[in-house]
Amino acid sequence: TSGIFPSPRASDTQESLLLLELMGMMVGKALYEGILQDINLAPFFAAKILGIPRTIDDIASLDEELHRGCVQVLEYDGNVADLCLDFTVSEDVYGQIVTKELIRDGENIEVNNENRRVYVHALADYYLNRRLAVPMRAFMTGLTKIINKRWLSLFTVKELQLLLNGGEAPI
Repeated sequence: TSGIFPSPRASDTQESLLLLELMGMMVGKALYEGILQDINLAPFFAAKILGIPRTIDDIASLDEELHRGCVQVLEYDGNVADLCLDFTVSEDVYGQIVTKELIRDGENIEVNNENRRVYVHALADYYLNRRLAVPMRAFMTGLTKIINKRWLSLFTVKELQLLLNGGEAPI
């Protein structure tokens, strides 16, 4: 990844969510005071903070391998059904494989040439939004206790990074 963002597992405990809220308050306080921080936010996370909708292209800043896989599905020359995909995603959660549906009845819907764009969009929505919704909300709760959300919307992702750390070079 090319920056930091909350872990999806942070929503597993109330303590983790409180720590994320505290982190949001600390980042907000430093922004408010003009104190540079040695942090580099992942572009998709910075976009979320700024209220900018995330797109399929933002997957690369979350997981480059996942992004490559999405591009391969979109550009696959043959019959996508040959890849044996359905509208689910499986993750290892503390040693157990958990399967989640990307859309209703997703385990029974095969990905094919006609619906592959829907699949990739649903996959992007899951990883960039649904999976991280609770941890991101905790961080944003802390941040917006210090910084007005409307103030944040004035900036681009690159400008937010400059406000946070003064640039892309290490401090």
